[in-house]
Amino acid sequence: MREYRGYYEVTADFHQALDLKIWAGVCNLMAQRPHWHSGVEVLCQMRGCVTVEIEQTSYALGPGDVLVIDSLLAHRYRDGEASGLQLQVLLDEELLHRDDDRRLWLSTLGGLDKNDPEIAALRNGCGRLAELCAPLRQKEDSFVPDSQLWHLARAETHALIALLLRHTIPAKRTDRRVPPEFIRCVRFIQAHHCESLTAEDIAAACGYSRRTVFRLFQSYMGIPLREYLSFLRMRTAFGLLQRGDLGVPAIAAAVGLSESQFYRIFQKYVGLTPSDWQRATPADGQLMLDFDAGAEEIPDWDWLTGRKPRAF
Repeated sequence: MREYRGYYEVTADFHQALDLKIWAGVCNLMAQRPHWHSGVEVLCQMRGCVTVEIEQTSYALGPGDVLVIDSLLAHRYRDGEASGLQLQVLLDEELLHRDDDRRLWLSTLGGLDKNDPEIAALRNGCGRLAELCAPLRQKEDSFVPDSQLWHLARAETHALIALLLRHTIPAKRTDRRVPPEFIRCVRFIQAHHCESLTAEDIAAACGYSRRTVFRLFQSYMGIPLREYLSFLRMRTAFGLLQRGDLGVPAIAAAVGLSESQFYRIFQKYVGLTPSDWQRATPADGQLMLDFDAGAEEIPDWDWLTGRKPRAF
């Protein structure tokens, strides 16, 4: 089974209609590979249990527990239960105006009782945000600025931020974060991955040597730069293939590849030709390419395609 073991950046599906960079929802986090967020994650365990590893330290969450994961801290979920349920809220770092030498601390696992009024307020706020934001994913045009729903969501967001900012502590020198120079490289690649990028282009744009770019990727992404660039290009190509209005040559050009390069990389990642992938149905196990297998692990299946793994 193919598996990338390194970290990767997650960009939250922020609700632009709120004019606030937040994501809120109800989920079941059974297992997920290591990752980080550029914002802050608040996780409220409502039912069942799950273990969260933050920078190699494990926290076991049970019903009523709350965990706040500060920005740029690598973490993953494991040992979740099929009947588990969590409230999850992601807040963009830009919303939290705080000093650089402080970090958030508000957790039932860090010393506060799960029945503490602050914890109860945090759980209730996350629940209300999840309830308010859920309809947006299906019918966003009904969520217009200055509507009652819009004001309610903004008020809940501001209340949650105010609560979090009351609980900050000085950051320690040992607190490990994904370094800003690597984040700069990742964001540049995400913005320009459909161009004919080289390591020299990335190094010049970010102000580093070519060797530094390779070293950062191997250290913090756990995969070579070329692999990550191919992943982004294939993810974009999947969306274009699903639209069905472009041929393979046009899609290859749109993601910065020649037609022969596109076929070779596509078949390496997916095990199918682009045409065969287009004809595949969900019943055949078609999945979108992602570094995350989703809420549930698929132990005997290739997480890139949902099919039995091939020998590369």
